[in-house]
Amino acid sequence: QTFTFDNLNGEVIPSILRGFSAPVKLVNSSDDDNEEATAFLAARDTDGFNKWEAGQKLYTSAIFQAMKDTNEVEATPSKTMNLVLEAFGRTLEDSKETSDYSISAYALTLPNEATLAELMAETGPIQPASIRKARSTIKKQIAQKFKSELLQVYKQLTDSMEGSSFTVDAASVGRRRLRNVCLDYLCSVNNTDEEKL
Repeated sequence: QTFTFDNLNGEVIPSILRGFSAPVKLVNSSDDDNEEATAFLAARDTDGFNKWEAGQKLYTSAIFQAMKDTNEVEATPSKTMNLVLEAFGRTLEDSKETSDYSISAYALTLPNEATLAELMAETGPIQPASIRKARSTIKKQIAQKFKSELLQVYKQLTDSMEGSSFTVDAASVGRRRLRNVCLDYLCSVNNTDEEKL
C-alpha cells in the first residue's frame, strides 16, 4: 500500500505512528537510516515515544561506533556523536520547562547493556566488556559536554522537592526519575571530592 502526500514544501521528516499504543517495529525499506532525520526527531519530536525511540537509535549508533575504535571517538567526536550531543542538549534544555518529567528522563537515558547486547546478537557474538566500555565512553562525553546544564537541572529539581512529602503521583515520580538521570550522568565525571554532590 502506498500513501502519497501532495503540496509539501521543503524537506519533510515524518514522525510515524504518533500516539500509537500497540508495539510496532518499523523497518526502513532502504535499510539506510538517515541519522540527521533521526537526530531531528530525537531533539524536536513532540510525541514522547517517537522522541525516545529516535534517541535510542541515535545513542545505539554512537555506542556501536565507539566499540569499533574508542580512542578515536574520544579524541575526535564522530558526526553521529555530534548529532547525539545536539539532540541531548535540546532535550535537556526542554526538560527545564516540561510538564512530563518522565518522558524527558527516558529520552535522556542511554540504552542499557542488556538492550545493546540483544542488538549485537543479531549480527554476531556479544561482547559484554566492549559494550560496557563504549557505553561508558559515550556517557562521559555527554556528561562532560553538559555538566553545568545537568547540574542546573539537578539543583532545580532538588529545590522543587525541598520540604515536600514523598508522593507517588506521576509528576513527583517523573521529577525523581529525571533528577536521578541527571545525577547518574554527573557521577560519571566526578573525579575529585569537590566535584562530588
